[in-house]
Amino acid sequence: MLNSQFLQKIVLILLCFGILNLSAFAGSVNLSEKSYPLDISPNIDYFQTNNAGLNLENVIHEKFLPYPKKAVHLDFSDTVHWFRITVYSPKSSNWVFECRNPLIEYFDIFVQNNSGGFKIIKGGCFLAKKQRGYTGNHPYANISVEANQAQTFYVKITSQRGFYAKFLMMPDEKYHELSLANERRNSIFDGIHLFGNLLIGIVAFFLFKTGTHKVFAFYSFCISFTVLGYHESLGDFFTEKPIVSALINNFPYRLLVVPEIILTISFIPLEAFPKWVKVYLYALVILTIVFLCGINLDYRWWWVKVNVWTSVVAECSIIILFIIALLKKVKLNIYFVCAFVFSFLGFLSLQLRLLQIIQFSWINYLILYAEILKIGFFIIMVFQVFRRTQVQNIHEEKSNNLPVVLMQTIPTDKRVEVYESKVLPDSNDKGFEVAKLLIDDAFLQKIDEILEANFSNSAFSIADLADGLNMSTVQLRRKLKLSANQTTVEYIRNFRLKKAGELLKSRSGNVSDVAFMVGFESLSYFTKVFQEFYGKSPSEWLKTQQ
Repeated sequence: MLNSQFLQKIVLILLCFGILNLSAFAGSVNLSEKSYPLDISPNIDYFQTNNAGLNLENVIHEKFLPYPKKAVHLDFSDTVHWFRITVYSPKSSNWVFECRNPLIEYFDIFVQNNSGGFKIIKGGCFLAKKQRGYTGNHPYANISVEANQAQTFYVKITSQRGFYAKFLMMPDEKYHELSLANERRNSIFDGIHLFGNLLIGIVAFFLFKTGTHKVFAFYSFCISFTVLGYHESLGDFFTEKPIVSALINNFPYRLLVVPEIILTISFIPLEAFPKWVKVYLYALVILTIVFLCGINLDYRWWWVKVNVWTSVVAECSIIILFIIALLKKVKLNIYFVCAFVFSFLGFLSLQLRLLQIIQFSWINYLILYAEILKIGFFIIMVFQVFRRTQVQNIHEEKSNNLPVVLMQTIPTDKRVEVYESKVLPDSNDKGFEVAKLLIDDAFLQKIDEILEANFSNSAFSIADLADGLNMSTVQLRRKLKLSANQTTVEYIRNFRLKKAGELLKSRSGNVSDVAFMVGFESLSYFTKVFQEFYGKSPSEWLKTQQ
């Protein structure tokens, strides 16, 4: 009986000890997991305050609440965020705590030392690198955990910029290995972004001759600078001041929407849309520049947030415009459209996550795949250019190889001129005139085909036409003068006026609408040149066609 009571007491004591032990570890992170790095973000407590001067001694006694999200996802504000993290392990071990986001402005880690106090490891992109308590870009700290004893440390985040991050724990002996693996993944990711866009920019700048492709080249260079800024490499070239350097690092990212809008305006014939669309796009450019000035002159969270919202609205608007243009069957290079849209699709997703509209953790993979698709579509576009050049060369070769019957009618001493220079001197020979007409008709027909596809685009230039014909503007001017006795400007303008006459005659719109439909941005100028071409004003000419 005595032994039975004694055993009951022993069991009761062990149960009480177990309950107390479990209560001590309640809310703690068990570090005995076998998969590393261990994501501890869902198991942390938080406290937020608007008092930036509150120190750790005061914060320890505040009420911390369980963090409700699976990742550390903070909005744009001047709120100070405190996080309490409690970990334990069945055996004594050394661990590394890491936050994989280098763009947090101020990131302080408070780790207990042997005397019972707390050691502060300061960091963040607004702090000079030599003042940080860690090396590299990602904040981290070494944590010593005694066997079966809870270890608590605190994190203080002061960042007006919204951000998304994960808190990770990993054994000290595995930290170097896991960091190298993460750096290899990031190197592949950043290499595709940095060198891929640099290569695209160089090819687009030197291979293509249109202004649209020059803007695309500039846009690709901006994306490359964005990658440098993310790794805090861009600002260091200009200044050693950490805050100014951080603003420079973020500048290309915040500026991206400007070349995106300019590229859209130059690529889509906006005459197919209401007039307010162009005004709306230019307004977005102006607002972006104003907000950028606000960010750099008076850094506040609201400037940053409205800048992000402006970028989201602009990029969504661009996608909608392209969809409408395709539905309206506006002639566009679909490969160029895809390369352009995929280039900012990942950035759009990042900004939507910053605004907490989406919560996906795999956005980095979306950015990577979108970048690969962009490069793929750009390569197809380059092959198109080479193929078009090849076809044009074959076409020109065929046009040079005139039928033998016609060539036999041309005097022998004139045939070389026909083949080599196309400069056809005066000749009363009938066969020579037929050959000249054949050459001129093929050339003018090609021009008309290009103008037919672009006459509504007011931005379509002589350089664009020359690029379509695979010749220089000087060659185009000389050849067009010989073939049609018109300058290039006159030929394009007259083609548009002929199209205007057709549209007016078919009642496709009033005079103002037709003027914009054929690429004239000024109604007064359209009326003037129309009267010069037809001998009457548009309204008077229209009456004669009834």
